[in-house]
Amino acid sequence: MRKIIITLLIVLLVINILYVFAGVLFHPLQSEDAIGIWLFKTKAFYFEGGFPNHFLHNPAFSYSHQQYPLGLSFLFSLFYRLLGGIKENNILLLYPLIYSAIIFFVYKLLRRKTSTPYALLFTYIYSMFSPLIASGGRILAGNADIFIVLIEWLMLLIIYKKNFVSRDYLLMVFLVMIASQIKLEGAFLSVILLFLPLSKKLRFSLFSFSLAPFLLWLLTIYLLKIPSDTHIIFVSFNQLLSRLFVIMSGIGRELINVNNWYLFWPLVGFAICIKSPVSTQMKRILLPSYGIIMALYIAVYLFSSADTYKYINSSFDRVLFQQSAIVFLFFFEKMQGITILENLKSRVRILMPI
Repeated sequence: MRKIIITLLIVLLVINILYVFAGVLFHPLQSEDAIGIWLFKTKAFYFEGGFPNHFLHNPAFSYSHQQYPLGLSFLFSLFYRLLGGIKENNILLLYPLIYSAIIFFVYKLLRRKTSTPYALLFTYIYSMFSPLIASGGRILAGNADIFIVLIEWLMLLIIYKKNFVSRDYLLMVFLVMIASQIKLEGAFLSVILLFLPLSKKLRFSLFSFSLAPFLLWLLTIYLLKIPSDTHIIFVSFNQLLSRLFVIMSGIGRELINVNNWYLFWPLVGFAICIKSPVSTQMKRILLPSYGIIMALYIAVYLFSSADTYKYINSSFDRVLFQQSAIVFLFFFEKMQGITILENLKSRVRILMPI
C-alpha cells in the first residue's frame, strides 16, 4: 500500500510538470507582463548590444516599468546571443524547469522532517497552487515572480541544514543579491538575514552587504535619471486610513480566492489557532521575517502614487506567491502536530513499515 501511495503521488507530480511544459509548448506568451516588461527589456539588451540606455529613457516605453532591475532580462539576452537570435519560445522552456526545481526543493526540505509519503503529499499540495502552475508555464510564463520563489526555497533549505558553515551564510547573501536584481521587492528577503543565529554585528553586516546591488541600482536610477511611472508620495492621515481600508479589503479578497489558493488560506488561519509547535527556525527566524516583509509590502501600497485599488487587486496574488514558501512550511509544520494526523501516520507505519 505504501508503495502504491508513493507511486500515485509521484505520478500526480509528473502530470503537473508535464502540464506546465505543455503550456509553454502549445500556448506560449500569454502574459502581458512577460511581453511588455521582461522579454521586451531582453530585446532592448539584444538590439542595443549592452546596457539599454536609450530604451530606459524612451517615454513610449513607460509601461514597461523602466526602473525595474534588469537582472532577469540581462540573463535572457545572454541566451538570445547563445541561440543566435530572438527565440522567445526557447526562453520560456526555462519556466517548467524552474517549476520542477521548486517542486524538488519543496520535497527535499519536507523529507528532512517527515516520511516519504507525507512529504510527497504536501509537495503535491504546493505544486497545485494556481499562481505556481501559471508561472511555471500556464499563462504567466515569462514573468519574474517564480524566480523569487525559487530563491526563497533555496534559502529555507540552507536555514534548515543541520550544520551551518560560513559559506552557507555567504550563499544566502548571494541569493538575496540575485533576488534584488530580479525585482526590487526581492531585496525584502534580506530581512531574513537579520534573524539568523549570529551576533548582531555579523547579522547587520550580512544584511548590509546583501543590499549592495539593490542600492547600486537605485544609485544608477538616480544618476541616469531613469524615469518611472510610479513614485513614493506622502499622504494625509485620512488618505492613509482610506488606503489602508482598500488594502485590507484587497488582501481579504485574495485570501478567499479559491481559484488561486483553494481553501489554503482559511486552513492557514485554522493552523494558527491550533497549539501544535513549530520548529525553532520557523519561530525565531522565519515568522518574524515574514511579518516584517509583509509590512514592507503594505507600506509600498500605502505610499505609492499608483491607484491603490487597482494596485492591490492586480498584484497581491503575486505578493502571496512570492512569499508562499515560508507560509507553506509553517502550515506543514503545524499540520504535523495535529493529533489525528499523527495517529494516522503511526497506524500507517505499523501496517507499512518504512
